[in-house]
Amino acid sequence: MNWTHSSKLINKKSYISAIITLTFLMIVSGMLTKIIPSGKYINNTFQYIEKEPYPVWRWVLAPFEVLVKGNSFVIIMIIFFLLLVGGSIAALKEAKILQFLIMNISEKFSENKKLLIFVLCFLFMSLGAFLGIFEEIIPLIPFIVLLSWSLGWDTLMGLGLSLVSCGFGFASAVLNPFTIGVAQTLANVPIFSGALLRILIFLITYLILVTFLINYSKKLEKDKYSSPVYFQDLKSKESYNIVDYSLLNNNDNFKKAVENFLFFMMILFVLIILPFFIKSFSNYTLILISINILAASITTCYQTGMSFHDILKIIFKGMLALLPVILLILMASSINYIITTGGILYTLIFYCSKAINSAPPILSILIIYLIVLVLNFFISSGCAKAFLIIPLLVPLAEVIGVDKQLIILAFQFGDGFSNIIFPTNAVLLISLGLSNVSYSTWFKWLIKLQLLMLGATSLLLCLAYFIGYK
Repeated sequence: MNWTHSSKLINKKSYISAIITLTFLMIVSGMLTKIIPSGKYINNTFQYIEKEPYPVWRWVLAPFEVLVKGNSFVIIMIIFFLLLVGGSIAALKEAKILQFLIMNISEKFSENKKLLIFVLCFLFMSLGAFLGIFEEIIPLIPFIVLLSWSLGWDTLMGLGLSLVSCGFGFASAVLNPFTIGVAQTLANVPIFSGALLRILIFLITYLILVTFLINYSKKLEKDKYSSPVYFQDLKSKESYNIVDYSLLNNNDNFKKAVENFLFFMMILFVLIILPFFIKSFSNYTLILISINILAASITTCYQTGMSFHDILKIIFKGMLALLPVILLILMASSINYIITTGGILYTLIFYCSKAINSAPPILSILIIYLIVLVLNFFISSGCAKAFLIIPLLVPLAEVIGVDKQLIILAFQFGDGFSNIIFPTNAVLLISLGLSNVSYSTWFKWLIKLQLLMLGATSLLLCLAYFIGYK
């Protein structure tokens, strides 16, 4: 059999577009370090400090400095995760395991596609809303994209059912331990209190997203050429060989391979939800998931009749195909690094806090939402932002006359929804890289939904203020 796998996973035009965007953002960040004075908080009091030289040549080296300074461990772990998962998925695709499973699911829902949208959207939103899962769903995205293809939809629909759903669930969270849990603890608010309103927000978000996805699916079913990625999908589908599924159904080795793969997927699910119950596992989740998927691909492919040599060869090619994405991740990470190393991050926060103090309460809440939204462009980690900004915002709650719970809700909205639109988010870059979708195409497809959610969440914040949300 032919075990070749195409290494041209990432579209050249998409890649160049992403490089140009991130380069521009790096330059803007560097220029801000020259214009804005440096400062820091000492005992919750802001003080200007002497600006240390931050030469232009360090802007250029920033994507490489992040590997040895700052949050280097997390970045290295994400890269490790990406390479192992990418290589493993390449092997599973070549062994036709994914195609076989997706074919079975598509057959069961072929007569009721709308129900599948409701189920998948609710499932992925729940993972984000109740368990705080976001990065961990990356291995599942290729599965859902394949499923989307098999049902006559496109890659964008697959990303909508998985990445967007999980991201929106994370943002409209009910019990998210990584944003709500951390923020409420720092604000000295009873953990997971105020959940009733958040359940309503979750349901509203769910209905908006389901409506968007159903309308898009109808558009595709009416005219397949209306898909912005129609021709890209045609090329991507070429790497999936036509499979005689009746032969595979009668193949005992293949049946055992599928059973083996499903066993590892059960382990994957356990690894995904384990940090919710054992917090110490959260630091190792991505590594454990990577190892689990690698073990699943090697053992499963071997049972289908592939040799170890062929399996490792395909995994290696799959890893090579994702190497360009690593540069994008490093460049995205460098933007936060430039702002922080240039000494202006706390100055920007101070400027924003002054604007809050001088505004009416309802406007102050919306400004806080905007501040967190802007910070999310530079700092994608919800926990990191919570530790950075919640201790600074909580004292302002009394000054502007609002409850701390409302501050946390504004933080939750600002931290979440933009994760799937900002090009500095590593999860988005990895997902687009795995799906071969350019950032410009993604932005055009999603921006209307994002603006709708921006308006809806702003109104929800106003509603929470007027009803005295506590």
